Amino acid sequence: MKKHSILWAGFLIACLLLPVGLLANARVETSPENTGYRALAPNSNPITSFDITAYTSSSISLAWSSSVPNLYFKLEGVNNSSTTPLPPVYTQGYSHTYNNLPSGNNFTFRLYYRVSPSDPWEYAARVNGNTIIIVVEEIVEFGDGEPQYPYNPGVNDSFSIPLLPSQAEFPEINNHFLAQFEFQNEVFRFAIGLNQDTIYAGELYDKEGVFYLNDASPLELYCVHATHGNIFKLKSPSFNTGGTSVKATFLQQVYNYQFTPAGEVPLQMLPKDRKPIDAFDRSVAAQLNLLPRPNPFNTGTSVAYFLENDGPVYISLNDALGRLVKVVENNTQQKAGLHQALINGAGIPDGIYYLHMQTGSECRVHTLVKRE
Repeated sequence: MKKHSILWAGFLIACLLLPVGLLANARVETSPENTGYRALAPNSNPITSFDITAYTSSSISLAWSSSVPNLYFKLEGVNNSSTTPLPPVYTQGYSHTYNNLPSGNNFTFRLYYRVSPSDPWEYAARVNGNTIIIVVEEIVEFGDGEPQYPYNPGVNDSFSIPLLPSQAEFPEINNHFLAQFEFQNEVFRFAIGLNQDTIYAGELYDKEGVFYLNDASPLELYCVHATHGNIFKLKSPSFNTGGTSVKATFLQQVYNYQFTPAGEVPLQMLPKDRKPIDAFDRSVAAQLNLLPRPNPFNTGTSVAYFLENDGPVYISLNDALGRLVKVVENNTQQKAGLHQALINGAGIPDGIYYLHMQTGSECRVHTLVKRE
C-alpha cells in the first residue's frame, strides 16, 4: 500500500512539472503589435490597383494602391524592345515615374511588396507600357484604298488594333490601319499610322463634316460627333508578340464597320502640319502639335503656325456653309518663326467651323467645334 502511494505521488509531481519544462523550451513568437508590423493572411495580395497613369515619348508614370498601410514596395522594369532591365526602385510611396526612357520602346513593370524590411519580397502585379504617344493630325490621302473586312463592334466592346511601323521617310507614313463606319446615317473614315514613338490618327473621309478626332491626352484619343458626343476611343498603346497595338472601344452603336489591317493597302498618309520635313528643325517639329487647342472650344481657342520666311498671313473663320464669320489675320506681315493665332469664341453660335490659314505658299484648313 505504501509502495502504491509513493508511485501515485511521483506521478502527480511529474504532471505538475510538465508545463514548466515545456515553457522553458518553447519559442516565444513576437506579436505584430510588439514589432510595429502587421501580419498578412497567407496567400493574400494587398495590392488593389497597379496602373500606368501617364506617359510621354521618354517617360512612364505608374501608381498603385494597397488595402494595407505602411508596406514596403519594390518596382522592377525591363525594356522588352532591347531586353534591358531597368534599375529597381525601392519605396514606401504609391507612385513612381521612370524618366529618360528610349522612345518607341515597350516595357514591363512588376510590383513587389513586403510587410517589414526583413521579410522576403512578394510578387503583386504586372503592367505593360510604351513610350509611344497618340497624336491627331490632318492627313492627305495619296493612294487608293478601301476598307475590306466587316466587323460588328457592340457598345463598350473593346478590341485591339495591331499597328505596323512605317517604312516611309518621315513625315510620310505608310503601313497604316484603315477603317470606316456609319453613325446617324453619316459615314466616317479614318486611318491610324505608327512612326517610331508616335501614333498618328486622322480623318480620311467625313462627308457631312460632323466628326472630329480629339487627342484628350497622350493616353487617349476620341472620335467625337458634333451633336452626339464620343463615338469611340483609342487608349493606351500596348505591346504584343506582333508589335504595337491600340485598344479601341466603341461607346455608341455604329453600323457597317469595315477595316483593312495595317500594311494591306497601298495607302499613304502625310501629316500636313509636319511637311515639308526640311521646313523647320526636327527638334522643333517634335515638340509642336500644330492643331487648334482646345477643340471643341467655348470662350476661345488658339492655333500655332510656323513661317519659314517673312511674309503675309491670312487666317479666317468660316461656318459650315462657307460663310465668313471673322478674319483673324488679314494678310498681316509676320517674321519667320513660330507664331500663335487666337480665336475669340464670344458671340459665335454653337456649331462646326473651318479655320482657313494661308501662310506663304501653304494653305491649311482646320475643323473646329464651338460648344457652350
